[in-house]
Amino acid sequence: MRAASISQGPAVAVEPLAVSSVTGPLAEIMAAMDVETGRQAAYIASIPARNPLYGQPNPRLPSSLSQALKKLGVQRLYSHQTAALQAARQGKDLVVITSTSSGKSLCYNLPVLERVLADREAHALYIYPINALINDQFNSLARLNLELGHDAVSIDRYSGSVTTDRRRDIRARQPNIILTNPEMVHLSFLQWHHLWAPMWRNLAYIVLDEVHTYRGVFGAHMAGLARRLLRVAHHYGADPRFICCSATIANPRELVESLISRPCTLVDQDGSASGRRLFVLWNPPLQPEEGENVRRPYTDESVDLLQLCLQADMNTIVFTRARRVTEQMLRKSQGLNTESEEATDEPVPQIASYRAGYLAEEREAIESRLKRGELRGVITTNALELGIDIGGLDTAIIAGYPGSIMSTWQQAGRAGRRGRDALVFLVASQNPLDQFYMSHPEQFFAEPHEQAVVDLANPFVRLRHLLCSAREIPWSLEEVARQPADIQRDMAALKEAGVLEEQSPRGEPQLVYPGEDARKGLHMQISLRSAGQETFTIRDEQRHEIGTIQPPNVYREAHLGAIYQHIDGDYRVVGFNRYEHAITVRPEPLPHYTRSQSASSISVTRELARRQLGDEQAGLSVHLGEVSVAEVVSAYQELEMGSNRLVRRVNLETPLRIRLHTTGLWVSLPPTLEEAMSGASESERLRALEYGLHALEHLLTGLVPLLVMCDRRDIGGDFAVSHPDVGGGALFLYDAYEGGIGLAEAGFERIEQLLALAYDTVVHCSCQDGCPACIQSSSCRRGNESLDKHAAIVLLSALAPAFAASGAVTPARRQRAGSGLERSLERAIEEIDLATRKRSIHEAAAAVPAEPAPAGPAYAVGSWVRHAVYGRGIVIETDGSGNGAWVTVRFVRRSVIQRISSRSPQLRLE
Repeated sequence: MRAASISQGPAVAVEPLAVSSVTGPLAEIMAAMDVETGRQAAYIASIPARNPLYGQPNPRLPSSLSQALKKLGVQRLYSHQTAALQAARQGKDLVVITSTSSGKSLCYNLPVLERVLADREAHALYIYPINALINDQFNSLARLNLELGHDAVSIDRYSGSVTTDRRRDIRARQPNIILTNPEMVHLSFLQWHHLWAPMWRNLAYIVLDEVHTYRGVFGAHMAGLARRLLRVAHHYGADPRFICCSATIANPRELVESLISRPCTLVDQDGSASGRRLFVLWNPPLQPEEGENVRRPYTDESVDLLQLCLQADMNTIVFTRARRVTEQMLRKSQGLNTESEEATDEPVPQIASYRAGYLAEEREAIESRLKRGELRGVITTNALELGIDIGGLDTAIIAGYPGSIMSTWQQAGRAGRRGRDALVFLVASQNPLDQFYMSHPEQFFAEPHEQAVVDLANPFVRLRHLLCSAREIPWSLEEVARQPADIQRDMAALKEAGVLEEQSPRGEPQLVYPGEDARKGLHMQISLRSAGQETFTIRDEQRHEIGTIQPPNVYREAHLGAIYQHIDGDYRVVGFNRYEHAITVRPEPLPHYTRSQSASSISVTRELARRQLGDEQAGLSVHLGEVSVAEVVSAYQELEMGSNRLVRRVNLETPLRIRLHTTGLWVSLPPTLEEAMSGASESERLRALEYGLHALEHLLTGLVPLLVMCDRRDIGGDFAVSHPDVGGGALFLYDAYEGGIGLAEAGFERIEQLLALAYDTVVHCSCQDGCPACIQSSSCRRGNESLDKHAAIVLLSALAPAFAASGAVTPARRQRAGSGLERSLERAIEEIDLATRKRSIHEAAAAVPAEPAPAGPAYAVGSWVRHAVYGRGIVIETDGSGNGAWVTVRFVRRSVIQRISSRSPQLRLE
């Protein structure tokens, strides 16, 4: 079973409907789309309506709060809202998991407001994963607060978009309720906790909304953040309770208990009303004139469905899988196909697009127009998948399977809000994963929700949070002694490495993070969601800001010559400044779009460890080391919107390189594998080997989360029939984060179990040629083409003697051998030491001799150099100053940039 398929039960019970029995708007849409001929409706499921269940809190809510709710139309509380209120009153930590639009926000607003109304000194901290949710929930809470009249409590939002003066004012006022995000908790509330002392002393509640997003590496960071929150609160004498809310996942209680390090109560009996929902698996019709088994583009099919829904007076949301697709579908829906005979001058329906990269005021304007009913349709990425209130919608169109069952049902739940009936279309792309579900609809509806996993043992994450915690409040030796054995071990290792120091400022020994003169501040160097993403600003030639974009999308969508599509405007990129993070654009009048062309590769930078499985001849050699994953954007195609006709192909004068320097493992395959493959000729055997390796890569990357407690998005993979750095066939697994985060080390130690689990999965899968439960992957860069299940079985059977003795696999907690644990700990400390050590300026100054010395090497921009501390790098700038010259070098490892004297004995030309 794939890692994404572990669950406690099926997602939902459905009743199949025959096409002939469908009536109403869906029947009209199907007739307009000629379903009887094209057979697009692969499966129609009816999800019955659900009647509401109400509850009465005991004791009742304060009269002022009860009256305020009634003024907003809330006459009675749902049973889950009452259950959450009762649990919070009893001082329990809790997690609420109910359907979309079930009123989860009242599950935390009611106990918080009740507490603050009774104790005006009480405080609550609301934490949301995205700023759009902060704004949405602030507005909702403000409306409720307004109805409280003279009993109103103080509330405010605190995020990066708030001005400096406004933030200073908020710190001075210390509102009862503050809405914020994880980054501001990390950088402000914790790092500068003394500025928030009144809040900390009286902190009663911490709210974590949308906790299903806190999984994988992001979840590991959030677990560290939650522990630091509790430690600072306890320092000030407070003991806050957690109230958490989540979308439907398989293990909500386990996830929250991992995040907050305390047992919690689960509230999962949904008492909200739900209208009847028709869920249609929609497969675009075949187009024989385009080739065998070629279907109409799913984007065109989705646009037609959107237009028919709007004509049927149904407000509709369309979910896409990519920013570029969102913009293109918007233009198609607005009749920008110049060759279309149906294009008219009539006003287009009120449709907007929504995605990351828009300015904050643009996103808020779109949200407001949706709530007010001014927009009847919106085309969006998963940016609107979370619980932002966008008003009542009748239809959800999911353009392409989003990659997980959880996301599918989250997106489907955006329609039919407030008890209304809903219509949902899942429109399949040509991807075999989508097509599998079209052919096996019962399996789609039986698929369970995914588990959310968090690795609390990852030293690359945990050590950084321990150090931040020591920077915030020094650790007394008594407090360290009360910690679990693994934390004590980590603290001792950090002290031995000199990253923590023992000091006795008041006669009591403490472990402290060294002062700024010895170490760089650690808080600013931690990115909670990734390994530090830069943001590029897009401006027109008059310097007006258009939007923002981040790597790697900036290299694929905003290179020179690219057409950047933003809401209803098209812009041609005329300037790309990588070092200033600036993109310059000008309006583009032609109805065209561009598509970048790139090639990727992986290379081995340094080997760190090696293991042998089986004998030297027929066994496997498994390696751990530093790898470089490169993608080169070298050209782009310009196509005509609507017809997709190729206008031209352009080679970039300066190809853009996207590099990820990380830690990976690779399995060096024995040369005898080719002989084991079926095929009459060498070319057939090589093709079978390639397709089998591709399938095996999908298997391994899909199963790694079972063994190393990560999210599927945290792991990357690659394969090669013949790799130059390995000297033969190879399979790669690597951490999808700059510098590595310890996942590859864990996989390296448990490679036997991983291969055994892959063999068991593919052999016992009931499908014929491969399916999402075995070799297909929703994140495949090759669109799940060139896969061969039978070749994968042959490969694993041939390799079985090397891993057959591994025994049963228990995917419960990360289990690593002692040597692997020590290696990960050592590498994590090495990373931290390098990142925080203040040495470059002093070393450079010390390296310049007092007397004039012979000129150093002739460095030039583009020269490759090697430094004794920072390793290999490339010169990006030179300048002369006095008797010496200085060079600026971008080092390969972690993309560190340093200005170094050319006379430094530690620097040399390669």
